[in-house]
Amino acid sequence: MNPQRIAFLEWARHQYRSWHGRTNRLMRRIGISINPLKPSEPANTSVNLIPDYTG
Repeated sequence: MNPQRIAFLEWARHQYRSWHGRTNRLMRRIGISINPLKPSEPANTSVNLIPDYTG
């Protein structure tokens, strides 16, 4: 793992988390609950989307 790739993964994970949080808050405010997992997907799909290299 080179440092650039690790830095990019950290940035991407942060972008994903902040976007996801904003979306959830917005949906809750208009009274819709959002489910990030479609029923056809295994439960760990969103977790493994961005691997955690922090050890």
